[in-house]
Amino acid sequence: MKSITCLSALCLMLAAACGKSSDDQPSPNPDPTPGPGANNNITIQSVHPASIKAGSFQIKGSGFHENAGSNLVLIGNVETTPVSGNASELTVEIPEDLEPGIHDLRVSNGLHTAEKKEALDYNPYRVWELAVSMPLLNPMGICGGPDGSLFVADGNKILKLLPDGTATIFCGDAQHGFQNGAARESRFYFPGGLVMDSQENLYVADQYNDVIRKITKDGVSSTLAGTGAFGLDD
Repeated sequence: MKSITCLSALCLMLAAACGKSSDDQPSPNPDPTPGPGANNNITIQSVHPASIKAGSFQIKGSGFHENAGSNLVLIGNVETTPVSGNASELTVEIPEDLEPGIHDLRVSNGLHTAEKKEALDYNPYRVWELAVSMPLLNPMGICGGPDGSLFVADGNKILKLLPDGTATIFCGDAQHGFQNGAARESRFYFPGGLVMDSQENLYVADQYNDVIRKITKDGVSSTLAGTGAFGLDD
């Protein structure tokens, strides 16, 4: 009798376990809870400007972290964080180590990531505006500055092309000659190759004057090497 009672109790326990609803079981992988300021849905709607030479650009979309610095932006393979923004718009500076090219863009709010293919065309050396704002005579040398500006040896002057496409005469008065001094007092005679050092000084091969000229970032020129006489001497 005792054995039958125990067997009956065991059967009742098994029946209760089998009849338990699966709804009562905990989820093995519960969805993560979004952190403060994050959103489950994130999208990139537009990038402006889509072509850029320097500076910053804006990403418009939805679901960004409301704290701009908590978003992670990936331009190609280069990571950066926005300098300002909100849940629908972010302002991003071009990273110093970004290579020129057309880049995919990804934004993560710490929980989810949105991607836009070929969203940003970065080219710090784009120069087509120069021919529009200032005709060229005989461009011979070119080099880039740290802010995205370009310096062009053209005719008897050195031009500076700003990132917005504005062209100005950086040094020289466009008349051939040999004279050092302030920017518009200087004279060159068909300057050629250009190079810039870490202090933003320009070095110019002043071809027909047979000298190497130095131009400070303020536009003041001086003679670095050579006497002005043609020849070969150490």
